[in-house]
Amino acid sequence: MSMVPLRVLFVVLALAALGACNRVTQEMTPRVVLDAGRVQKDAVVRIDGVGTIVALQLAALRFGAQPELLAVGSQGYARLDPMTLQSLGATSFAGSPSKGQVVVRDIDGDGAVDLVRLAEHWIGKSAVFALDGSLRWEDSDEVTKRAPNATALVDFDGDARFEFVTAFNVDRSMRVVDCDNKQVPEIPCVERTHSLLAVDIEGDGRQELACLDGRDIRIVDAAGTVRTSIRPADCGFLSDLELVQDKRPGAVGKALLVHGSLGMSMWTLDGERVEAGEPAAMQRRLANFDGTRVTAKWGATEWDVRARLVHQQAFPAGFLASRVVVRFFDGQLAYEEVLRGAGERETMLAFGLLELPADAATARPACVLIGCGADVIRYRAR
Repeated sequence: MSMVPLRVLFVVLALAALGACNRVTQEMTPRVVLDAGRVQKDAVVRIDGVGTIVALQLAALRFGAQPELLAVGSQGYARLDPMTLQSLGATSFAGSPSKGQVVVRDIDGDGAVDLVRLAEHWIGKSAVFALDGSLRWEDSDEVTKRAPNATALVDFDGDARFEFVTAFNVDRSMRVVDCDNKQVPEIPCVERTHSLLAVDIEGDGRQELACLDGRDIRIVDAAGTVRTSIRPADCGFLSDLELVQDKRPGAVGKALLVHGSLGMSMWTLDGERVEAGEPAAMQRRLANFDGTRVTAKWGATEWDVRARLVHQQAFPAGFLASRVVVRFFDGQLAYEEVLRGAGERETMLAFGLLELPADAATARPACVLIGCGADVIRYRAR
């Protein structure tokens, strides 16, 4: 073969590769993918000074105080008016930026909430920050070296003082510390655990821990005794757990919604399969769309809202960009949008999703809020 055809072939392949790179870049452009006219995005508020938003929560900061909307970021948190989304002030964390999920919880029962960074996805350390941003405590470097898969807050004793349980990528036991970072006996586990969820089987305030590996769900107590064992054989590789309301007629309490590579299934906390779960059509739409989920009641319609964080390599620039895909279902997919962070080069490891119910006292209508990058975005029903 002569050299000319080889050169032509090389040019053609190079142009094709460049075209593919351009297509990737275009796919990352924020856009509304589907809008059936039933969902309205009515506010986008930029939150400065707190970093990438990783959590949204409505909370009374102290006992007896009025609830405020907290936009928790990687570097601090902002207080917002739940009605207007106007800023009420911001506080910086006195520590390293968060690389994952942050939850707002009163971990020691003193009436004041704490901001808790959880070690997960092989990175970071669990840490607890007070409302003034000061660092109460932080995990040691040894925890990071063990490659934490997930961390859960569990109240094993029902005394409103939470334990921190961390599962690791390379260990068959889970580390446990109390709310003051004092280590207590570890919990043995049969398989490598990659997702944890606090549950309460008896409803007595003393919680158990649901542990998920790729095949089984085991609900254990503080001693590691298995209370319930579930194997959802038809869901493929199991990736995530959610605690949802059991919607069967006459049922009271919560159920486990299990996400897998082939679909979802719902189970009671004592291991009974809930056949009257989500419709099969809904399961097909939501399969392989693992992510944060809320249920919003807008008038007579109950919406299922899901958001998922996706990462994509951006060529030819060569950086990793993050997007949040949000979907609204009211029996069928009614709205889908791709959101990005505050900057083109921002890599997000978490985001915030919150449903605010209607409040008759303040005439606040029901809405869904998403914290993405440095923005808080509000959605309502049309």
